Amino acid sequence: MYRKIITSNEMKAFLLIEKCDEELKQRLMSKMENNGSKNTKAMLQKLQRYLA
Repeated sequence: MYRKIITSNEMKAFLLIEKCDEELKQRLMSKMENNGSKNTKAMLQKLQRYLA
């Protein structure tokens, strides 16, 4: 699931993460924070904006 989210465009990533329960969302977001790549951090910021 993580790999699918980070390789998707932002809209598809949002739709994928929307289907997840809260625990899985938190685990995925945490993994994205710890990744360190610029692309993953940019995707994380976009997803956080959508989910807020």
